[in-house]
Amino acid sequence: MRWRPAATVTHTKNVLLTVTAEGCATHWHVTSNKSLHNTTIENDQCLCADFAPDGTLYGIGTKTGAISIFDEKTKAVVANLEASNGRKSGHGSRVHSIKFLSENEIATGGWDSNLLIWDIRSAEVVQEFYGAQFAADTIDMNGDVIMAGSYTTREQIQFFSRSENRRIKEITLSGSPPCLIYTSQFSKADRGRIFVAGGKGGDEVHFFETRNFSKFAKLKDFDRAIYSCDFSEVSNKLAIGCGDGTISVMKYVRDHSNSQRSSTKASEQGLNSDAPSMMASDSDASLCY
Repeated sequence: MRWRPAATVTHTKNVLLTVTAEGCATHWHVTSNKSLHNTTIENDQCLCADFAPDGTLYGIGTKTGAISIFDEKTKAVVANLEASNGRKSGHGSRVHSIKFLSENEIATGGWDSNLLIWDIRSAEVVQEFYGAQFAADTIDMNGDVIMAGSYTTREQIQFFSRSENRRIKEITLSGSPPCLIYTSQFSKADRGRIFVAGGKGGDEVHFFETRNFSKFAKLKDFDRAIYSCDFSEVSNKLAIGCGDGTISVMKYVRDHSNSQRSSTKASEQGLNSDAPSMMASDSDASLCY
């Protein structure tokens, strides 16, 4: 699911786009709890979606590997991104992650372990990286670097440089069992100072500082896998969605006091004594929840 950006072609606010395996994408007006529009992709499953930064376009990734780009105002298809007749690169199977990089470029990740960058205007792949196996919505970008969360037992978090056209870093999350990634994201309000990754197996969320890729905290002891995370656009808060239907909201803080770096604070966000526990390491960031 995706929130429609505030700067968009219509005046209606608080619009949420959701997709389903039945091939339906729905625009919801959250304030009134009403459906505004349904987009149906025939004979396919909708697996992921995203809006362009200015809200004028939205894209949907599907089970067959095709990506459809729609005009937000008219809801008409403006581009189909897929391989055809051997002339273009494309996904050979399910597209589980989609991320607009600009109004004209979009990144897509598939179960085929391909991360593709498309030019929407030409419907062509302009850059491609191999290695991350996408099982969910795990693509994000910070500056020149694209992060991809992988559903693998090693190198679960991978980083690719667009300017260098190569993978520049990978992080292995060890454990028994290891964490297979379903969600990853850079923080937004501070321009990506930290990033998180969570998933199944370990049923945990890992927190890292972007400047040196160092882990400063881990939330564990969730009852189910972690399927979603989302940073606030305007504050240091983070929401984490768990497979048991719960949503945990917390905040991360810059903390230069050694005595407080490993501390946690009781919930101001609605978590109780049954909340997941936290492990923290020496860093200048910490969590409060």
